[in-house]
Amino acid sequence: MLEQVFSQGDVCSEFSIGTGATDVFAGAKRYLPRLDLAVGPFNVSTERDVNSRLIRAKRDHPLIKKIIFQARQQNAGEFHENANPRCLLAVEIEFSGSPKLILGDFTNASMMGLVGLVIGPSSGKYMKRILRVAEYVRTLRKLEKAPEHLFTNVACMDENEFKALFNGL
Repeated sequence: MLEQVFSQGDVCSEFSIGTGATDVFAGAKRYLPRLDLAVGPFNVSTERDVNSRLIRAKRDHPLIKKIIFQARQQNAGEFHENANPRCLLAVEIEFSGSPKLILGDFTNASMMGLVGLVIGPSSGKYMKRILRVAEYVRTLRKLEKAPEHLFTNVACMDENEFKALFNGL
């Protein structure tokens, strides 16, 4: 679905932050997170400022605007994009249900994308767990136990909500 609305080559599955890297993550012998899906442009060279500008230039894409709207709704009207994104949109698809893994998905989506998205199955208990983790983070921010903008660039939705984003595009 993403490939139908973004330029060819801008959608990657199983995107490692080391993929195509010529910056500090090139050939690194360390932990390199892998996103389920990533939409470019990508920030993988030493030209960080140039790459970030290219990414920000795409934030007005209709699909990205819909995801930002959803993130704002879920974060009490707040949305603060990632200042140094690796890609335009970082997508994690959650199906384990483990709160620790869900928190890791929020972390990867937030730290790697200008905009992050965590998607869960429409059936079962998974979405309830995803939403509980999101509420936990909002509570931490409210109590000043976490950075005030932590994960405000991330939206979470079930697979049917995700599919509905493409209506009218």
